[in-house]
Amino acid sequence: MQDARKDSRRELALALEIDDRSGVRRGRMGVSRNVSRSGLLVNTPSRFVAGSRVAVRVHGQDGRISKFDAEVARVEECGASSQEPWRYSVALRFRGLRWLTPRL
Repeated sequence: MQDARKDSRRELALALEIDDRSGVRRGRMGVSRNVSRSGLLVNTPSRFVAGSRVAVRVHGQDGRISKFDAEVARVEECGASSQEPWRYSVALRFRGLRWLTPRL
């Protein structure tokens, strides 16, 4: 099967805090798994709704915190045989931040 993704991906593991833009659910945690010019794949114990908007805080290895807005593009439940520590894989689409990631 051919991969339909527009952008190549690179592995990236960073701690994240994710807030629902509605303000109802704040401070949910996750770990990034890979990044592309258009988005980020996150493993998290929290369930998100595809199409919802979120605010993300990235805790860098240098102690800096970066912030960006994203849209939940896809949510998949990790199976029992998954190596992921948490239940959900969430694909986030950057909103206006394609320049943040290096050219891949």
